[in-house]
Amino acid sequence: MAIYFGCANEDREHLYFLCDGYDSANHYHYCDVVRCSTGLRIVSDQALIGVGGYSGLLHRGDIDLSAAGFVPGNDYVLVVKDISGTTPTYSEMKGFHIDYELGNRTDLILDRQTYIRNLIENVLFPRTKRLLALEGENFVMDLVGTDNSGNMTSFRMRIFDTKTNAENATKDLETAALPEPGEVLDYTVTQTYDNRGVKDLHISVLDTSAADLSVNENTASTQVFAPGNESGWPE
Repeated sequence: MAIYFGCANEDREHLYFLCDGYDSANHYHYCDVVRCSTGLRIVSDQALIGVGGYSGLLHRGDIDLSAAGFVPGNDYVLVVKDISGTTPTYSEMKGFHIDYELGNRTDLILDRQTYIRNLIENVLFPRTKRLLALEGENFVMDLVGTDNSGNMTSFRMRIFDTKTNAENATKDLETAALPEPGEVLDYTVTQTYDNRGVKDLHISVLDTSAADLSVNENTASTQVFAPGNESGWPE
């Protein structure tokens, strides 16, 4: 007759086990968990659940390690028994040790998921969108100024989030009226030329602050969802 420990679930806050019968016709119905250092019963008379087959002798249990009384660094004994109470006719014991901070691993996983989500949505996606726009995607150039030779001396670069919003942009709209729908960022560009008409200086500066400038995954006040992910991340 034996107790078989299974793997804890991913948050490491549950311990699963199986036990078989104490003879060919009888099985264990209850379990306790006792802390070795104090003798305190942390779990008392928890009913076991029968597993189909195996002549009805195989039972399973689920110990919630997040319950009060389970402390990292302590040893415990699992006791399976035939009847409730502290004086069973038949019982069997198996020890285990808790060597991690309960709940921390779950919190760490969730924190990292949030970190990655926010990093993708609030930093990587907006910056990638800006790079694509500077390559010509959903990009509008207006307020063009030229010199007497027809060289462009100034213009405004306007970056939009979608093709439709870029196509609907109002040409030469005064800066004070910006942004228009879907307008992500605006640059003012100035250029100068030497006496041969060769461009010798190009300056591009932001008119408006990019939403992702100086933003990391934990300081973004809003979340900008990437296309196709507008409804959010699955839980």
